[in-house]
Amino acid sequence: MTTKHTVSMQDFKALTKQAGLRLTQKELEQLKPLYEKALDIMAPLHAIDFGETETASFYNPAQMPKVQL
Repeated sequence: MTTKHTVSMQDFKALTKQAGLRLTQKELEQLKPLYEKALDIMAPLHAIDFGETETASFYNPAQMPKVQL
């Protein structure tokens, strides 16, 4: 089951402003669908209930394999 996340333009504008972005109306209209898609993609991660077995992880970019682009 997939849930389509929607954000009002007013809320999205407030989020971008809070993030320190100063976007034109056209930029906001172009970016908003991408933001909503990102919310859909991340939803399963936010839905995980680890309970009392929450884990911690450590990220060290120096240990990441080199990727050829």
